Amino acid sequence: MNAKRWTACCGLLAVLGCQASPGPDARGMSADAPQPGGAGSAGVGGTSTSPPAFEPLGGPAPIACDPATKSLAGRRIWRLTRAQYERSVSVLLGDASHPAAGFNPEPGSAQGFQNDAFGLRVRAAEAAQFQSAARKLAQQAATGDLTRFSPCATSSLSDAACAATVVKTLGRRAFRRPLTDTEQARYLELFQLGRTKRDAALGLEVLVEAMLQSPHFLYRAELGATPTGDKVSLTDYELAALLSYTFVSGPPDAELAAAADAGTLASAGNLERQARRLLATPEARPALWELYRQLFELTSLPDAPKDVSVFNTFDAARSDLEASAQAFVEHTLFEGDARLGSLLTGTQAFVNQTLAPFFGVTSTSSALTLVTQPGGEHPGILAHPAVMSVLAARTRTSPVNRGRFVRQRLLCQQIPDPPANVDTQLPALAPGLTARQQLDAKTSGAACVGCHGQMNPIGFGFESLDGIGRYRTEENGQAIDDSGALSGTRDIDGPFRGVSALAAKLASSTQVQECFALQGFRYVMGRPESGADACFVASIRDSFVTSGLDLKELYVSIALSESFNARKAD
Repeated sequence: MNAKRWTACCGLLAVLGCQASPGPDARGMSADAPQPGGAGSAGVGGTSTSPPAFEPLGGPAPIACDPATKSLAGRRIWRLTRAQYERSVSVLLGDASHPAAGFNPEPGSAQGFQNDAFGLRVRAAEAAQFQSAARKLAQQAATGDLTRFSPCATSSLSDAACAATVVKTLGRRAFRRPLTDTEQARYLELFQLGRTKRDAALGLEVLVEAMLQSPHFLYRAELGATPTGDKVSLTDYELAALLSYTFVSGPPDAELAAAADAGTLASAGNLERQARRLLATPEARPALWELYRQLFELTSLPDAPKDVSVFNTFDAARSDLEASAQAFVEHTLFEGDARLGSLLTGTQAFVNQTLAPFFGVTSTSSALTLVTQPGGEHPGILAHPAVMSVLAARTRTSPVNRGRFVRQRLLCQQIPDPPANVDTQLPALAPGLTARQQLDAKTSGAACVGCHGQMNPIGFGFESLDGIGRYRTEENGQAIDDSGALSGTRDIDGPFRGVSALAAKLASSTQVQECFALQGFRYVMGRPESGADACFVASIRDSFVTSGLDLKELYVSIALSESFNARKAD
């Protein structure tokens, strides 16, 4: 089905009354909207034609490198996310107050990630939020122990040499590079103005407030220095920041900063050593979790709407469900074998007494404890109750949304949103009718099957898991039918029964493996791919496969690619 026919088909839903349930967080772009790889742009395979539906970047055709189209991305600056902002002020000031909790959420991208480098801007509302946070953080810093901002004693802050040291030290850490002579003089003058007006504490307060509002703090630069031919390599300071925010979601630590100061970071051996060192730090665990939290749409979990008359245990379990999913992912990556197959098909889970009913086990512990699940009913992160909850509706499951998720997030296939005027609410189930039967009846017509035929058969395979991910064998007095089918894939087309069989199929698929490499590239680079990236993405994919599908090695391979450490000289 080509893109125009897909759009026309979905448009008929509004006219003919076909109903779909995209769930609380359906995403996607209209098939005829400009997209990476769409009309007028080169896809990862190096073509410049608009792909038909379900033949997107990384879809049925393997990613192919055409050296003639290879080109680096342009230079840019990149605003900190809320999580990166909080980690940065924590390292800089020792603050743990979560000052970004009230910031506007990141806008997200068509790929579903919230660290879109081109969407993270400072508009009037964000500027006011940064200003307010800077003022509060500066006031708190000035009332604490001032000696941690300088090697000199507090009583010596009136000394010109000591004041200069304070500015130099704080500036180096805040801007993630040494201050220029002009910056040093300007910020020292600001410090002295505050000190003269009242005392050294006020001097430090205005200094911190100013630095926290500087673009050199709020943004990470990827501009490079002197171009070599058509490319420019990032400076050691830019590379140190990029590496650190990628692996630990915060500014460079002392060792990484020293490597940047020495000008030795850009060498391949040192870059890899630093990447692996950061990956072994405790801070890497929540940083890598953030990729999977966004990939599996768990950013929606805190606000996922559920009818308490149907799911009366869900609200009390929300935070534990997310913590359980995070614990599983981190355990797989850092204590387990870090393999893609283990992430998708693992039989272990982290459970406490609140979550035990979700997983069909018993527990008397208030703490999350690692258990082996019976019957393989919740394979890996794919069928975790947290994920199943956000991919369901208020009172029931959503085969449409669960099928869409597999298509978009795990197979990297493009699914447009339904038209805005389509009624996506299904009526209450009639006695003796299952949700599957109701959805089949509503979407089996010729005008609807072209769209729903791509999502429903996959989503039906999840039907043994209810709207909050609990295993069930019947619905509304009828036996559950969790038979499903995959179509339009490169290598796993065919029927399956149940989510465990689906997970096994997905884990074995070269298309899914390639999609994970592509999703990792999108997240780390903060942008969608283009045809010019095909060789870089293919190299990352090949390294991922060679590593035995090690998800941590995927991160390292991205950091070692030329697309990570160089930009187009434009």
